[in-house]
Amino acid sequence: MDVFWPGPLTIKLRKRKNALPDMISAGDEFVRVRLLKEGLAYNLIKTAQVPIVAPSANLSGNPTGINIKNIIQELNGKVDYILDSGNVNQDTPSTIVEVDNEKAIIIREGKIKKEEIEKVIKLND
Repeated sequence: MDVFWPGPLTIKLRKRKNALPDMISAGDEFVRVRLLKEGLAYNLIKTAQVPIVAPSANLSGNPTGINIKNIIQELNGKVDYILDSGNVNQDTPSTIVEVDNEKAIIIREGKIKKEEIEKVIKLND
């Protein structure tokens, strides 16, 4: 976190029992955390001065949403709100690293490459 945050790194961590409401992680036993440095979500957090919980702009298993028309089509009726800031100027999604029981595994390689992460921590395959 010290090396890659704020930035395109999402960390998947096991929730502590009774520490967070289930709705934060849609009932999953893990929570995914990212610290932003720019963009609409960053500005919303900065203005509200509180963290926010938000899903990705795609359904699980589908490609990351970067085109607002596609995002609206995919999520229409499935979420309460969609904040439209236009198309996402991001060619590569964040890298997701799961950290559990002192082991780190790359779940999705994205903007931060495996070789960059391996310079900082030992990965488990």
